[in-house]
Amino acid sequence: MTKRVVIYTRVSTTNQEDNFSLSSQEDACRTFATTHGWTIVAVERDVASGANRNRAGLDRALGMIERSEADVLLAHALDRLSRHQIDVAVIVDRIEAAHGELALATEDFENSPVGTFIRSARAFAAEVELAKITERTARGRRARLDSGKPLAGRRPAFGYIW
Repeated sequence: MTKRVVIYTRVSTTNQEDNFSLSSQEDACRTFATTHGWTIVAVERDVASGANRNRAGLDRALGMIERSEADVLLAHALDRLSRHQIDVAVIVDRIEAAHGELALATEDFENSPVGTFIRSARAFAAEVELAKITERTARGRRARLDSGKPLAGRRPAFGYIW
């Protein structure tokens, strides 16, 4: 029996949504599924930080696995699921409890204690990267304010015009 796949893609910001990241993630996942002879039943997308635990697309994808509407949750890479190692563990646990499977188009973790350890180490690395991104962003915002420039954004700060 062929496996049914729900593809999950994520980018962090609306600026990234406008480029090709979501579509390139989806293309890589489609190629991976086709190579394995799997049937794609749905594609779910989110535009949200990997630190955000409430993502509708991920929830829908996990729900499909839990309701046996799909057998495999396929993502481009582990950090697309989450940038928190505990969240990755919870997501994997939900998939496995539903007798589903997690597959990643760019990473392969063997189904063994060693594979679980390596997956956990990659989740740890994603969490460290999130902390670095947060620190760099805060440092850049502080430097911009210290130089007398307004913070950039979609809308000007209250009382200002661009």
